[in-house]
Amino acid sequence: METEIEQFRKEQLRKPDAALYRVYDLYLERLKAQTLKAEEAIEKIRPELNREMEKVVEARKRRHVIEKLKEKYKNNYNYDLRRMERKIMEEVNRGKSLSSFSILAEEGKKQNEILEEDQEYIPEREQDLVAEYFKQLGIPDPRKKS
Repeated sequence: METEIEQFRKEQLRKPDAALYRVYDLYLERLKAQTLKAEEAIEKIRPELNREMEKVVEARKRRHVIEKLKEKYKNNYNYDLRRMERKIMEEVNRGKSLSSFSILAEEGKKQNEILEEDQEYIPEREQDLVAEYFKQLGIPDPRKKS
């Protein structure tokens, strides 16, 4: 119970045919031509591919910068928050009236000064990325003066 393909193969092996070899030869030539055409097409688009890969690398670098900035601002925020909490607790322990609003205002001014100093070191293009990041989070950009 041989399949038709196996029967055809056996039959062709028994009696070689010059026409069949010619068909195979033409088929192989066509495959070579298609291969060359495909390689040329690849080489033609390779510069564009390289440019796009450079864009991806640049985007990864910018993302890394933004992540570092995010981490830095978060650490600064947590540090300032702990410092404010300590000041408030010290005032409460001393029995003074709780003037947390004045402490918060003072800390806010200090934070703005720090942000302004940091902003000088961030290139304009990356500042836009940071602003976009804060916008996506749905929080106001703390670097902007209100």
